[in-house]
Amino acid sequence: MLDNGQIEAIKKFISSRLQEFEHQRALGHLKIDLKIDNSPVTELDVDISNYLKKSLAPFIERGFSFFSEEDHGDLQFPAIILDPIDGTRELISGTKECALSLAIISDFETNDFWGWIYNPYNGISLTSSRPISLSSNLVKRDKLLGFISRTEIQEGLFDQYDQNKYILKEVGSIAYKLGLISSGECDFIITKHGKNIWDIAGGFCLCKRNNIAMYDSSGNRIQKLNKERYDKNILWCREDIAEEVFYDFFKRSLLCKQ
Repeated sequence: MLDNGQIEAIKKFISSRLQEFEHQRALGHLKIDLKIDNSPVTELDVDISNYLKKSLAPFIERGFSFFSEEDHGDLQFPAIILDPIDGTRELISGTKECALSLAIISDFETNDFWGWIYNPYNGISLTSSRPISLSSNLVKRDKLLGFISRTEIQEGLFDQYDQNKYILKEVGSIAYKLGLISSGECDFIITKHGKNIWDIAGGFCLCKRNNIAMYDSSGNRIQKLNKERYDKNILWCREDIAEEVFYDFFKRSLLCKQ
């Protein structure tokens, strides 16, 4: 729904603000605030959110609600759903595995939706306008490769899994991971923490275009996003491996605790 010129203008703005952000980091002058839930927010998050709201004013004038992590009311569709920087902790720490996540959603049932994931550090920019042929991009692996959260590893949530069958790799923000799986960089993503819609909306749109499914904690496939938060234990993967991965990481772990 955004053309190349609009995308490049947004990239240029983010690049300019990111240079200033890194300069402030080098000086030790980063301004970091804490929200009510104790999650960090920087001036960069707020500036990108404000810039996108102005840039997407024509959509808002047509009746789209603007639902950003840094600026939102009630979730109503059609909607613009934005996380200006998903992975603020990675941004602050310098890990650089963070991403802008943008979704413009009119109606999932008529395939009238668009998503964009953009990592301003490495330049990875993926939109749902150009679906990727996963069959030609998949790397043949002896084991299934899953991307997971560093935080969840540190919390011991993946201490037990079949290492003969799976390789788990720690990768930054959920939005960034969803962009990567949509382009065939891994076989599955698991999060054992709940996610807000702004965390996953852009990546959900990319995954949906590329036949990567999202499953909830009961194993139900999520066909559309329609609520503000999704509970813990979420899986994204191709349909042909969903049952196997879901059982190994969710049902089997529950059986082990009984």
